[in-house]
Amino acid sequence: MIAASVSWIAGRRAGRKIAALSAGLALALLAARAAAGDAAPTASYFDAECARLARLAASTGTADRIEACQGFRGLAHPTGEAPLLPLLSVPDARLRLHAVRALSACGGRRAVEALAERLDDPDWEVRSWTRTGLERMTAQAFDSAAAAKAWLAGSS
Repeated sequence: MIAASVSWIAGRRAGRKIAALSAGLALALLAARAAAGDAAPTASYFDAECARLARLAASTGTADRIEACQGFRGLAHPTGEAPLLPLLSVPDARLRLHAVRALSACGGRRAVEALAERLDDPDWEVRSWTRTGLERMTAQAFDSAAAAKAWLAGSS
């Protein structure tokens, strides 16, 4: 909010003195917050959101787990990989589908290995999204889990 006020004042051509004074005031307020132990709002919000999504992924409710998948998919950040990997082995095909889609957006090598096993999933929709996700992540087209595992063994 403070930064937005500073840019609004600067954008309204209020003069260099007012803009400099506002920018200085904003920096002083941020420094006071940091000295009081209050972290930067964007970093703490991201960490808090990742922690919240990880708690949802570990819960027992299907709706909570799907929310976690959708949240981590939207963040597309590697922090989502570890909480999402266990969701690939749940009995609910809809939840596995959401986990595959989320890991395709935020996962790394461990996700590629876990997704390779889902190429033989009993649900056709999970298999289809797994194929699409692996192709996006590796630039390779795989027909079976064996082909994906052979490719993984040859890559480092």
